Amino acid sequence: MASKSSRSLRGIEIFRSLSDASLTILEGACAWRALAAGQRLIGHDDTSDEVFFVVEGSLRVVIYAPNGRPVLFRAMGPGDVIGEIAAIDRKPRSASVEAASRALVAQLDGAAFRALAASEPTVAMALLRQSIAYVRELSGRVYAFSSLA
Repeated sequence: MASKSSRSLRGIEIFRSLSDASLTILEGACAWRALAAGQRLIGHDDTSDEVFFVVEGSLRVVIYAPNGRPVLFRAMGPGDVIGEIAAIDRKPRSASVEAASRALVAQLDGAAFRALAASEPTVAMALLRQSIAYVRELSGRVYAFSSLA
């Protein structure tokens, strides 16, 4: 799918302020995974804590209702971060993540991600801004849904 030369984290939003040298070290610390459309990356309630960075393709964050109906929470694409919540709070995954198309993701161990956030304040602030944006988006969705009745 992707050549070794396309395995770059330069397009990941939270890493925009990192130097080329720091980014190269981080890229080397990642495992790179190619996903086929429909392939599961994370399962709801999994206890893993890896963080994934979407380099190519699209993924969807879902929880399946007891009747099997998927409830879509978010679509993810290049530049996005997946799994940071479990890496930070060390609790089970809050949703499943599946590839909506062929995708390439970089996988970083949870402990390495926590160390990165602790040592790079610009990454930590970018992560906070991203998390706040998600809370605002979900608050808007809850309001819209509850006002339908």
